Amino acid sequence: MEKKVLFGAWFILTLLATAIVLLIRQKRIRNWALELTDTMHIMVGGFSSLSGLFLVYKVITEFEKLEPIVGVEGMVSICLGSLATIWFGITEIATLIPAKQTPNP
Repeated sequence: MEKKVLFGAWFILTLLATAIVLLIRQKRIRNWALELTDTMHIMVGGFSSLSGLFLVYKVITEFEKLEPIVGVEGMVSICLGSLATIWFGITEIATLIPAKQTPNP
Protein backbone atom coordinates (compact mmCIF):
# COMPACT_ATOMS: atom_id res chain seq x y z
CA MET A 1 0.00 0.00 0.00
CA GLU A 2 2.83 2.43 0.80
CA LYS A 3 4.29 2.05 -2.71
CA LYS A 4 0.97 2.97 -4.31
CA VAL A 5 0.70 6.06 -2.12
CA LEU A 6 4.32 7.00 -2.87
CA PHE A 7 3.86 6.79 -6.64
CA GLY A 8 0.52 8.57 -6.47
CA ALA A 9 2.07 11.38 -4.46
CA TRP A 10 4.96 11.53 -6.94
CA PHE A 11 2.53 11.91 -9.85
CA ILE A 12 0.57 14.65 -8.10
CA LEU A 13 3.76 16.41 -6.99
CA THR A 14 5.11 16.29 -10.56
CA LEU A 15 1.93 17.82 -11.95
CA LEU A 16 1.82 20.48 -9.25
CA ALA A 17 5.49 21.42 -9.58
CA THR A 18 5.20 21.57 -13.39
CA ALA A 19 2.17 23.84 -13.16
CA ILE A 20 3.90 26.16 -10.68
CA VAL A 21 7.10 26.33 -12.76
CA LEU A 22 5.10 27.05 -15.92
CA LEU A 23 3.07 29.80 -14.24
CA ILE A 24 6.18 31.51 -12.91
CA ARG A 25 8.01 31.15 -16.25
CA GLN A 26 5.01 32.56 -18.13
CA LYS A 27 5.16 35.75 -16.08
CA ARG A 28 8.94 36.16 -16.27
CA ILE A 29 10.10 35.14 -19.75
CA ARG A 30 8.71 35.09 -23.27
CA ASN A 31 9.52 31.49 -24.15
CA TRP A 32 8.14 29.79 -21.07
CA ALA A 33 7.68 26.31 -22.50
CA LEU A 34 9.48 23.40 -20.87
CA GLU A 35 11.66 21.00 -22.79
CA LEU A 36 11.63 17.27 -22.15
CA THR A 37 14.84 17.50 -20.11
CA ASP A 38 13.23 20.18 -17.91
CA THR A 39 10.28 17.88 -17.28
CA MET A 40 12.66 15.08 -16.34
CA HIS A 41 14.40 17.44 -13.90
CA ILE A 42 11.03 18.13 -12.27
CA MET A 43 10.25 14.40 -12.05
CA VAL A 44 13.66 13.50 -10.59
CA GLY A 45 13.57 16.43 -8.18
CA GLY A 46 10.05 15.62 -7.08
CA PHE A 47 10.78 11.97 -6.46
CA SER A 48 14.03 12.78 -4.71
CA SER A 49 12.40 15.14 -2.25
CA LEU A 50 9.45 12.81 -1.81
CA SER A 51 11.69 9.82 -1.06
CA GLY A 52 13.64 11.92 1.45
CA LEU A 53 10.42 12.85 3.21
CA PHE A 54 9.33 9.21 3.15
CA LEU A 55 12.61 8.17 4.74
CA VAL A 56 12.19 10.76 7.49
CA TYR A 57 8.67 9.41 8.06
CA LYS A 58 10.04 5.86 8.31
CA VAL A 59 12.72 6.94 10.79
CA ILE A 60 10.09 8.58 12.97
CA THR A 61 7.59 5.72 12.84
CA GLU A 62 10.08 2.82 12.95
CA PHE A 63 12.65 4.32 15.32
CA GLU A 64 12.50 1.48 17.86
CA LYS A 65 13.13 -1.14 15.17
CA LEU A 66 15.88 0.75 13.31
CA GLU A 67 17.95 2.06 16.21
CA PRO A 68 19.15 -1.37 17.45
CA ILE A 69 20.13 -2.32 13.90
CA VAL A 70 22.00 0.80 12.76
CA GLY A 71 22.76 2.54 16.06
CA VAL A 72 22.78 6.25 16.77
CA GLU A 73 25.39 6.98 14.09
CA GLY A 74 23.28 5.19 11.50
CA MET A 75 20.19 7.15 12.48
CA VAL A 76 22.11 10.40 12.13
CA SER A 77 23.40 9.29 8.72
CA ILE A 78 19.90 8.36 7.57
CA CYS A 79 18.57 11.77 8.67
CA LEU A 80 21.43 13.63 6.98
CA GLY A 81 20.93 11.63 3.79
CA SER A 82 17.21 12.35 3.89
CA LEU A 83 17.81 16.08 4.26
CA ALA A 84 20.33 15.96 1.41
CA THR A 85 17.85 14.28 -0.94
CA ILE A 86 15.13 16.76 -0.01
CA TRP A 87 17.54 19.66 -0.64
CA PHE A 88 18.63 18.15 -3.97
CA GLY A 89 15.03 17.76 -5.11
CA ILE A 90 14.08 21.32 -4.22
CA THR A 91 17.14 22.81 -5.92
CA GLU A 92 16.62 20.62 -9.00
CA ILE A 93 13.17 22.12 -9.47
CA ALA A 94 14.17 25.65 -8.42
CA THR A 95 16.84 25.85 -11.14
CA LEU A 96 14.07 25.83 -13.73
CA ILE A 97 12.61 29.07 -12.40
CA PRO A 98 14.28 31.97 -14.20
CA ALA A 99 15.36 35.15 -12.50
CA LYS A 100 12.95 38.05 -12.73
CA GLN A 101 13.70 40.10 -15.84
CA THR A 102 13.59 43.85 -15.69
CA PRO A 103 11.88 45.59 -18.60
CA ASN A 104 14.11 47.28 -21.18
CA PRO A 105 14.02 51.11 -21.06
